[in-house]
Amino acid sequence: MAFSQTVQADSNKETGLRDFAIFAVRVYLKAWITAPSAISAPLNDLQLMTTLLQYSTIHKAISSATAKKFSLHLWYLSQELVALALFDDRVSTKRLLVAALEKENSNKPSKRPEIPLGSFHLCTLDQLATSNSMNFFHIFKLPTDFLSTDPDTWELQESYSLAKCRLEALKVVNDTAERAVALIQEYNKTLTKDEDDLQFLLQVVADYQQRHLTANKTELQ
Repeated sequence: MAFSQTVQADSNKETGLRDFAIFAVRVYLKAWITAPSAISAPLNDLQLMTTLLQYSTIHKAISSATAKKFSLHLWYLSQELVALALFDDRVSTKRLLVAALEKENSNKPSKRPEIPLGSFHLCTLDQLATSNSMNFFHIFKLPTDFLSTDPDTWELQESYSLAKCRLEALKVVNDTAERAVALIQEYNKTLTKDEDDLQFLLQVVADYQQRHLTANKTELQ
């Protein structure tokens, strides 16, 4: 029996549940599962914001609400923390990132980049890095000698491997929870402002969790 057939809902609630499910599958689950990795955070955040903005082709209201809210949580794209991307195997622009470390910026680094949502799709990681990004290495007491060599050789260098191993141990668990709460609260406001509808939605989610007690991150991926 299809899940929709087990839930008694009027057309508005059914539409809301369908919108919720589509958003969760297409956007939210991947962001949730990958959030604990600090090294992956800069690229993940950049990709997630792009995805949220592009979601306007599916649901404009959800896209606008979640993108606006997430823009307040982009601290991993700050001048200092964007340096984490240097240790992300998926990043192919490490040479540009290293070059960007030479860009002088005497201003105090902001907690997050101030990027207009309308131009966010043009943003790249190397555009966010400056000389302030070197603060990251000083704060974590990481070696920097590998920065003067070709990124293709970094994996063979002990200093890079040591730094990467230390950073891989970082888990941004609190950030996971904050993103979850912020995104789902904003989504709920977009989906419904009626408390009864909200409670109904939460009951449906709880019922689904009970039906799939053995689900884990590996299966979801």
